[in-house]
Amino acid sequence: CIALIKEARDQEKDVLIYGSGENAELASHANVDWTKFANVKTIEAGIPTVTAYGNDYDQQTELKEFLIHRGFSKGNALVGIHFGDTDKTLNEAFRYCSSVGGINILITNNKEQISPDANALLFIDTDDTELAADIAQTFTHYIAVSLGSHHILPSHAWNSSYKEYSYFLCKALDNEKLSEQYLQYVGDVIHGALILNKNVYSVGNGGSAAMAAYFTQSLQSIYRNLPGSLRKIVNLSFFNHVITESLKRGTYKQDIYSTIISRLGIVDGDILLGISTSGNSTNIIHPFNTFSGLQKIAILGFGDGGVLGASAEVDFSIIVPDEFNHRSYAIAEDGQRMILTSILKHLKSKIERTDAN
Repeated sequence: CIALIKEARDQEKDVLIYGSGENAELASHANVDWTKFANVKTIEAGIPTVTAYGNDYDQQTELKEFLIHRGFSKGNALVGIHFGDTDKTLNEAFRYCSSVGGINILITNNKEQISPDANALLFIDTDDTELAADIAQTFTHYIAVSLGSHHILPSHAWNSSYKEYSYFLCKALDNEKLSEQYLQYVGDVIHGALILNKNVYSVGNGGSAAMAAYFTQSLQSIYRNLPGSLRKIVNLSFFNHVITESLKRGTYKQDIYSTIISRLGIVDGDILLGISTSGNSTNIIHPFNTFSGLQKIAILGFGDGGVLGASAEVDFSIIVPDEFNHRSYAIAEDGQRMILTSILKHLKSKIERTDAN
C-alpha cells in the first residue's frame, strides 16, 4: 500500500481517498495528513462532488462519474476506506479506475467488499466495525509518518515500521489515567445531558475536526430515537459558511467557535467537547473560557494537554500520554480516536440495555 501511494506521489499523480458514511471522516482525516505531512496530491470527494452526478446517470455510479470527469488515468490512485455493508459504488469506481490503468487500494473488514480490481488490500480481520475503523486510522497515519519529510517528522524507532508504530501507540495508551471507568463516567455525563434535553457541541481543527465529525455522527446514530437528536448533537467545525467567512476576515484562529455557539444559544448543562492535540489552539480554548454553565470535556494529547490541559475551565480532561517525549501528532490523534470510540461504545451499550428493558 505504502509503495503504491509513494509511486503515485513521486509521479505527481492524484490520489483520491474515498469513504462513505462514517468512513468519510476517516478519508477526510487521511486527506489532511497525507497532504500536510507527506506531500501527496490528495483529492477528497465530499457530498457536493459525489452527489453532483446522481440525477444525470442511470446507473447511479456517482464516484465512477467523478473519476471520468476528473480525467483519472494511468498512475492515478483510488484509496477506498470501507467498513460495514458492501459499497457497490466503490466497486464500480475500482472497476473503472483499473480499466484506465489506475491504482486501486482497499482498506476494509468486509470480505464481500473485496474487489478483484484492487491492486493492494489491507484486510482488517474483525467484525467490530468501530475497532476496524480505529485500526484503519492508525494505518493511514502510519502512511503519513512513513512518507513524511524528516524535517517535519523526524525518524524515530516508532516510525520504522507499522509494527513498531502500533507498539508505541499501545504503550502510550497503557496508562491508569485512561481507565475504562473514567471514560465510562465521562460517557455517563454526556448521556445524562442528552436525556435531560441538553445539547452536545463538539469541535476541533484539522484532523481533530474530522474526529469531531466522527464523534458527532456516531452519537447522532446512537441516539437516533431521541427526539431532536440531530438538532441537539452538533459539530461546530462543520458550519462551513461561517468558518470560511472567518478565514476571509482573519478571525478563524480567535473566537470563531464561540461566535457559532452564541448564535446557536446555550442553556446550563449543555456539553462542550473540544478535541485538540496540543491543547493550545486559541479558537478551541476561547469557548472553554467564555461560557459558564457548560459541562466542558477536553480530549487532548502530548502528555500535558497544553493550555487546556492545565485549565481550571475544563471539567473533564482526557490526555493521551507522551511518555516517549516524541510529541507525535499521529500517535496522539490515534489515541484520541480510541478514547472517543471507547466512550461511544459505552453509550451504545447503555442505550441497547435501556431499549432491551
